[in-house]
Order: sequence, then structure tokens, then C-alpha cells
Amino acid sequence: GLFGMGVVSGPLIGPVLGGYLTTHFTWRMIFYVNLPVGLIALLLAMANVTDPPDVKHPGKVDWQGLFWLIVGFGALQIVLERGERDNWFQSQFILILSIVAVIGIVLFVIREFTADKPVVDLRVLRHRNLAVGVLMGFVIGLSIYTTVFLFPVFAQDLLGYSALQTGLILLPGALTAAIMMPTVGVLLKKGVSPQLIAGSGFLIFFIFCVLLSRQDLSSGPHDFLLPVILRGLGLGSLSVPINTIALTNIFGHDLSEGSGFLSMSRQLGGSFGTALIATFVEWREAFHRSQMVTHLTKYSYETRYWLNNFIHHFYSMGSSMMTAKLQGWKLISFGLAQQSMLMTYDEAFYVVGLFSLICIPTLLFTFVKKKDKKDQKKQRVNGRSGVNGSSRKTSSAVEAG
Repeated sequence: GLFGMGVVSGPLIGPVLGGYLTTHFTWRMIFYVNLPVGLIALLLAMANVTDPPDVKHPGKVDWQGLFWLIVGFGALQIVLERGERDNWFQSQFILILSIVAVIGIVLFVIREFTADKPVVDLRVLRHRNLAVGVLMGFVIGLSIYTTVFLFPVFAQDLLGYSALQTGLILLPGALTAAIMMPTVGVLLKKGVSPQLIAGSGFLIFFIFCVLLSRQDLSSGPHDFLLPVILRGLGLGSLSVPINTIALTNIFGHDLSEGSGFLSMSRQLGGSFGTALIATFVEWREAFHRSQMVTHLTKYSYETRYWLNNFIHHFYSMGSSMMTAKLQGWKLISFGLAQQSMLMTYDEAFYVVGLFSLICIPTLLFTFVKKKDKKDQKKQRVNGRSGVNGSSRKTSSAVEAG
């Protein structure tokens, strides 16, 4: 629960800090602020993070597998992010990167199945719970980062909020998620099913997305309070239960590999989710604009009504008739762009919600073995032995258990 607070609260608090730095300093500060924080993390890790004494040297790094991982998935992300803008395979750049992505991913998979110590051991996916957990971890990463990407653009470009105001709107969700993390840990400790908690989290997040998809240009900060709190509740209910589902029934080498795989799936979900949703926004905005512009003709009563009103307004403000007519058409075009973007963002929020909704049935394919009273008693005894500072031999046995 404590570990999950950092995983989820970080991306949720980020917009608040980023908004403050952007408003009061410069947008470059959102990058510079990572330097002292990263340095502190590095020094703390060097001083405190050590391997257990019985762990042997892990050996050489699978540099070849790491290289193909970077090439394949890096090229794929660029394709997803720039494909719509560059007309997909009509662009030679996108075509070449697509070929590179396919080759890189295929060679990465082959390498990981043949290497002695692969950088990502794909064999651990034979564990059904872990395979489902990786899928859900991907969706969590997608949910966190796409909403952090979508909402600030929606609030600032369409509703006119500042960066700081947007961050403050998201703050209640960050606080809610931080509170939910240890709460979920307590619920799991008391025997509440992790599948039930995770399913509730996905459902709550879907409701959050539905509420956001129904916002319009008249929405105020108070209209986002409930959705943002639901977002915190949903995401705060997902990280710990999914880790429990994915990793509880695996041990030893597979446990460490599975944990790394699970973390990687979240990062990939965030990267690909942001690229995909950006492409979706560009595609749907162009679609809605092309559909709506067909109704802007001189034969349309509504178009002539609003155009005449705008012309009279600008003419009364001192513009010439020709200038007033041009200003009227520009204002109509601006309104058209706003409405097409509003429809696009409403659809994007709903699509992100559907991803979380689809994950709920996959929970039926997982199984977490409940500990009996004997196991729980043994765990409590081992825990007390470790806390009270028993011999190194006993502590090692506890850690191994």
C-alpha cells in the first residue's frame, strides 16, 4: 500500500506542481525540477539499497535483448504518435519506422526466448495470474497517463483555465488516491478479495470517464470535483490488488522477473496510451470538423442568422462592412473548432473508460489462494521474529519465506 502511494500519487500530484511552476516561473522548470529530486533518489538508493548477502552476482546484462526492446517499441511509439499527422503509410518515414518496429519486436521476442538470462523473461507469462496482471497493469498505466494528458489540454484550451487552476482541480483526486492505498492494504489484510477491490476500482474509473465525457463549455471547477474524487478512488483501488493478484502465487526467480514485467507493462501502457489517444484526438477532431462544416452554407438559416448578428456587432464597433463580414466568419470558424474539439475530448474520455471496463471480466480468470489460519499464525510469528532482531540465520529464513 505504501509503495503504491508513490506509484499512483506521483502522476496525480505532478499536474499541481507543474501548474504552479509553469504559472509562476517558466515551463522549463517542469524539467529542471527532476534534477534535484533524481539526485536525492540516487544518493538514497546508493546508501540504503543493497542485495541480501546470499544473492549471487546476477551476471552480464542482456544488452542485445535491451537493444531490440528499445528499437522495436521505440519505433512503434513514434509510429503511433505521428502516424495520423503524417498520413500513415503514405509517409516514407512512417513506413520505414513500421518495418523497423516489426523487425525489432520480433527479434526481441526471439532473443528473450533463447538468451540464458534475458532482460525480460517472457516465460513467466505462463503464470495465468501474471499474464492477466500484466494486461491490467498496461491498462492502469494507460488510464493514469492518458487522463493526465487529456484533462489539462481540455481544461486549458477549451475552458480557459490556467495551468495552476487545472492542477488544483486534479488535487482532490491525488489526495483521495493517497488515502486509498493504505486503506486497500488493510482491506486485503483482513481477507477482502483482491479481485473484488480491483473490479470495483475499474468500475469507479469507468464512471469517472463517463462523467467527464458529459462535460461542456459551460462546466466550472465544481463540476469536476466528483469525477476527480472518483478517479482517485478508482486508481487507488487498483495498484495494490493487481500486484497481489499477479504475484501472490509465484515464487523465486519468477517472482522477481514477474515484478519487473508488471512495472514495465505500466510504463508501456502510459507511453502507448498517450501516443494512441493523441492520434485518436487528431483523427476524431478532423472527422467532426469535416462533418460540421458541411452545415455552414449561405443557404443555412442558422448560419445566416448568426453571421448577420456578428456582422452587425462588429460593424457597430467601428469595423467596415467587409471587415465585419470577415470577422463574423472567423468567429463562426472559432466556434466550430471549439465544438469539434469538445466532441472529440468527450469521446476520448469515454474510450479510455472502456479500456478499464473491459478489464473487469478478465478478473474471472485469476485465482488467489487464501491463507489458512496456520499460515497466518506462522506469518505473524515470523514477522515478530524479524522485528525483534533475532539472529541473522532466523532473519534470513524469514526473508526467504
